Amino acid sequence: MPKEIYPELDGIAKIIFAIDGSIAILSPSRASKPDYKSGEECIFCPPSRGSLANPVIGKDLLSEMNERGLYIMDNAFPTFSSQEKVASIDTRYMPHPGIFHDLKPAVGRHLVMIETPHHKLNPFSDSRETTEYYRNLVWGYIQMLNFLKDQGYKWGGVGKNRNGVETLKMPFFSELVRLFFPNYGVLDAGSSQPHPHSQAIGLSFVPNKLEELVKSSFEYEKFLAKDSEGDILAGCSNCLMAREYISKTLVSNKYYTVFVAEVPFGTNPYHEEIRVYPINHQSHFEAMSTEQALALADILHKTMAILGKNKDIGYNFEVRQGPWISEYDIRKSHWTFSIYPAHDRKTVKHIGFIPHLIGASIIESDTDALRQKILDGRL
Repeated sequence: MPKEIYPELDGIAKIIFAIDGSIAILSPSRASKPDYKSGEECIFCPPSRGSLANPVIGKDLLSEMNERGLYIMDNAFPTFSSQEKVASIDTRYMPHPGIFHDLKPAVGRHLVMIETPHHKLNPFSDSRETTEYYRNLVWGYIQMLNFLKDQGYKWGGVGKNRNGVETLKMPFFSELVRLFFPNYGVLDAGSSQPHPHSQAIGLSFVPNKLEELVKSSFEYEKFLAKDSEGDILAGCSNCLMAREYISKTLVSNKYYTVFVAEVPFGTNPYHEEIRVYPINHQSHFEAMSTEQALALADILHKTMAILGKNKDIGYNFEVRQGPWISEYDIRKSHWTFSIYPAHDRKTVKHIGFIPHLIGASIIESDTDALRQKILDGRL
């Protein structure tokens, strides 16, 4: 059927499923997302809040959200189309991408969280203000995931891109890099707005690589146990890695360990990954206690202060976890918080955290040497 007869099909997001299980997202609304230009009024600063969409967070949490200086709302340029929008369109005549692929509407919800009223905030500082920033960040991530879960989505994840807005020519690099503070320039980490913000997505399906987190056949009750470090799920690779890397950690506390992990590759062009792992087996990020949330904020702050020793740093955050709804036991997943530093010589433009979050290949790196470079400020 000619698409001219059904032009509304061009307005919904689509997912291409390849025969090997990989996926590609086609999102028409993201193409119209504006990039910030230096000198423009910031749409996320407090004076512009009145023109933004209403917050999605529940009324019982609005006061706390405001006290923390956060603002959680629907993304005006979502990667995915709402169920309501897709239901209003006859999708039977969507074009077929070929015999080795399948094409379906990309149904989901895309949130954005303004992290602070301050347009410029130093994420590497050891100040009290930055301490509160990370506490608010973790609280906001929990609220976004809880909201998406309560909306009935099968899976959700969180991420952010951080880079600057002004350009500078570096003698060792053939393209422009960006600055967001005078003391540390950063490469393009994928962000179109300089004001600190994060995003969360909820999907009506579970990406294959995330379904694998709960697909194993072992029984949860049979293999959940305690060791000298805390709760451990035998057969959980993340439980084992959290313990393996305790002796090689960048920073740790009784709940979390932070270490340099395998190199992500594919849709993520960064060459290092720094992971925060719960030492106790915990399936979902939003399930953490208040004490655990404060401990996570503290360890994120300390980790970022270490990274701040390295000049020319941008970074991405990702919260990765298993599904909320699955035919398998969702308690088998073990969430992780990943930091991807962007720095000179090695980094190319990031295409965004969402494609990487829902599936990217991984290869190994020389993690011991990299760990020492980070600690020494030589990244």
